[in-house]
Amino acid sequence: MTREEEMPDWEGAQEFYGKYDPKDILGRGVSSVVRRCIERKTDREYAVKIIDITSEHLTPEELEEISTSTTQEISILKAVSGHPHIISLNDCYESSSFYFLVFDLMKRGELFDYLTEKVTLSEKEARNIMRALLEVVQFLHSKNIVHRDLKPENVLLDDNMNIKLSDFGFSLQLDPGKKLRELCGTPGYLAPEILLCSMDETHPGYGKEVDLWSCGVIMYTLLSGSPPFWHRKQMLMLRMIMDGNYNFDSLEWQDRSDTVKDLTIIWTVLASVRIYYNYRRAKPLTKQVLIRDPYAIKGIRKVIDGCAFKVYGHWVKKGLQQNRAALFENSPKAFLFSLGSDFDDVFEQPLE
Repeated sequence: MTREEEMPDWEGAQEFYGKYDPKDILGRGVSSVVRRCIERKTDREYAVKIIDITSEHLTPEELEEISTSTTQEISILKAVSGHPHIISLNDCYESSSFYFLVFDLMKRGELFDYLTEKVTLSEKEARNIMRALLEVVQFLHSKNIVHRDLKPENVLLDDNMNIKLSDFGFSLQLDPGKKLRELCGTPGYLAPEILLCSMDETHPGYGKEVDLWSCGVIMYTLLSGSPPFWHRKQMLMLRMIMDGNYNFDSLEWQDRSDTVKDLTIIWTVLASVRIYYNYRRAKPLTKQVLIRDPYAIKGIRKVIDGCAFKVYGHWVKKGLQQNRAALFENSPKAFLFSLGSDFDDVFEQPLE
């Protein structure tokens, strides 16, 4: 191969190094490294994500997957460019060996690091972060884009503590009505639908709603300082996710308002009902089904127990054998009424 034929392989890298001066490492991934860099002409600081597509530690299939996901990420970042709470892609370069993605430098770093430093956030601060995050998710979903990897590590903070959503490597733009089946994301933030797909070949798949589950996990983590679903054995942690098994037992929750706890509980109830309805289409879930036998639905059984003290005015201590007959000595319609109009919103079509 002549020198002229080799030049295109290095052209992208030469353009990057000609415009930017890479500096210290900010973070590392499986096949990538993020560095602070300086634009030579303006001395302005940026962050560059350098993705290696020739790694000796990866199989050809893995390298192809990285190349495909990076191309998709670039396409999506261009499609959402300009949103105030999404990281801006300023430049991108490609050679035969590397991708160079140049972003604004977020000097305050990851929301995860900020949370680690503060342990827990006030309800006001958590509300501001969650409002911005949900606005971003609503914007993405309006464009039929699902992120699939929402977590504090992928939420960055600028100098004014505004959030910037990053890392769109698992993101996809869905065709209308299309469902996904891939098992991807971060274990503690996975929605139950994603896990069900990996266990049952007949599962219809999941859609954009999985991002909302991850938002709920993030909100819980911001307020308590620890994730709702965690176990040193990953399989047990995944079982906790499938069962919706979390609690408010830690000391951090003692000073939290009932409004925050109710929001977290209802978020999980609605998600569990949605999962059941989509997965068990042979037996559509209606209000009548829940009224007749609310404990027949495993996904929301524990959630109902946790909510019961709010409805019936007494508390059943955790760790003791629960008297379910006592919990439902009044009509279970009271529980459904407490969910209000939000309950109807989880169904894709009228109940009757």
